[in-house]
Amino acid sequence: MRQYFEKMTEFGMALNKGQLLSSEENVKNIMEVEAGIDVEIEKVKNAGMPTEKINARGVMTVWQRLEYLIDPGTWNPLHT
Repeated sequence: MRQYFEKMTEFGMALNKGQLLSSEENVKNIMEVEAGIDVEIEKVKNAGMPTEKINARGVMTVWQRLEYLIDPGTWNPLHT
């Protein structure tokens, strides 16, 4: 397979200025939506009893346990 990929002709074309400008606008829109999603995720994480009150009892919240047990970037909760 290596020879096939080494000899394979390149495909696709470079983006022109108009395409780059329109993609910048799309990137900004996506970043705005992602920021809104991050706000909603924080609302979910902070629902219920305050974290300080739970920590005062000597226990961790579910989110703290997940952060402790799972490597960063390897897990995403459902519906987030």
